[in-house]
Amino acid sequence: MQPNIVFIVTDDQGPWAVPWQMPELRMPQLQQLADEGTRFESFYCASPVCSPARASLLTGKMPSAHGVHDFLTGTNHPRAYPDTFLETQLTFPHVLAASGYDCAMIGK
Repeated sequence: MQPNIVFIVTDDQGPWAVPWQMPELRMPQLQQLADEGTRFESFYCASPVCSPARASLLTGKMPSAHGVHDFLTGTNHPRAYPDTFLETQLTFPHVLAASGYDCAMIGK
């Protein structure tokens, strides 16, 4: 049986803003996930902007390699354009799906 994989990604959160670093923060569900799963304690963010950082998480590449350098405007923005940056790139969800995982994205 394959293990479940859940990535929880937040914007603008300092590394201290979790209950295992600051016990006065009461987040029982997040604490339980951390206790029962795997926490990455040594990491860096590829970009201070959310869209390139998320694209880096999906592809394993730096922004200069995947092409997302700024926030993506989406479809309702007056300057919207097709977001096709990752269409031809292998992503972590593609690899998981090819290995039999059901993949979904919820949120941003």
